[in-house]
Amino acid sequence: MSLKRSGRKALVPALILALAGCSSFGASGPSARSFKKVQDTAIEGEKIRVVELDGRTAGYLSRSSVDSFASVLGDVPQQDFRVGPGDSLSISIFEAPPALLFGPSAAVAAGAAARGGSIAPPSTTTSLPPVVIDQSGQITLPFVGTVQAAGQTLSQLQSTIRARLKGKANDPQVLVSQASNVSRTVTLLGETGANIRAPLSPHGERILDILASGDTLKQSVDKTTIQIARGDRVVAMPLSAVIANPAQNIRLQPGDVVTALFQPYSFTALGSVKQASEVQFEASGITLAQALARVGGLDAQKADVRGVFVFRFEAPAALGLDDAAVAQDLRDKRGRIPVIYKLDMSRPESLFLAQQFAVHDRDVIYVSQAPLLDLQNFSGIVSQFVFTFINIGDNLR
Repeated sequence: MSLKRSGRKALVPALILALAGCSSFGASGPSARSFKKVQDTAIEGEKIRVVELDGRTAGYLSRSSVDSFASVLGDVPQQDFRVGPGDSLSISIFEAPPALLFGPSAAVAAGAAARGGSIAPPSTTTSLPPVVIDQSGQITLPFVGTVQAAGQTLSQLQSTIRARLKGKANDPQVLVSQASNVSRTVTLLGETGANIRAPLSPHGERILDILASGDTLKQSVDKTTIQIARGDRVVAMPLSAVIANPAQNIRLQPGDVVTALFQPYSFTALGSVKQASEVQFEASGITLAQALARVGGLDAQKADVRGVFVFRFEAPAALGLDDAAVAQDLRDKRGRIPVIYKLDMSRPESLFLAQQFAVHDRDVIYVSQAPLLDLQNFSGIVSQFVFTFINIGDNLR
């Protein structure tokens, strides 16, 4: 045997062994086998949990509590209406006859005496120009002085001013009303007919009341999400859920920012699906079955039906875990832990589970590649190299 031929025969097995050492050929992501390793080590305190999606898990997730207006913000009972800095007040003062301070009592009495008679002077009403509460929360009135107005109800202000006028006016009566309200308002933004700052009345407006004051919504109800920012808390819910559940139509508080958003939710589909992409979905929500359908379903030529995964940051309570159980887990700013849900689509009941499992905003849906495809790719690559080197060897002879 010639040296060239023996070298050719030795090169082919060596090439096959080198290619066999490759773990994957052109895969678009991790295999289902690699997720099994993560699941095994998660018990020992690893940072990522892999949860098998079965009927019990899907049912528990569907019943678990999610952020809502009622649970996070609460429906605060209506409180007494109190004025604040920037509000404008209308003040009217009634003085019984004879009016000593605000009426023409003396002139009327003098004219009656000159004519040799007496006339009972009428009661008088004095309406003061609108008074604006300053930044320190105070107002200043003639014959009354400085009054701390901010934080008081209208009836309390009336009593305070009346007490200050006693001894100066004859049986004074005071009426205080609000001319303008800027301290108790909510801001309405987003997909509405008008972005406004809506005043809150003593009635205690709720979410739908404020939305109605902002003219017509630009988008349909099922595609609109309502977000409320109150202090450092931000909660969003589908408008359709607020309409369907009166408990979520909570009473708004001064300073709330209400934003109507159009289709703010999206998921990302990767791996062996017909169309890997980021897909927006409506505020009313979609299931995993609907999400897979929107990307064309699984790629029949490449997908591993046993390896459908959903990546999500999940609240520990949604999995029935307390803080002690996730003490070693990685957390995001909202205290959520990374979870991978696995669905085996080879089982017939998986279609029901996919219909029950809700997709959340920013979920990543990944479908792994079938193991047989790696073998096919490997065989194809080996065949190409083997025939190439055989041809080269034949030409060297």
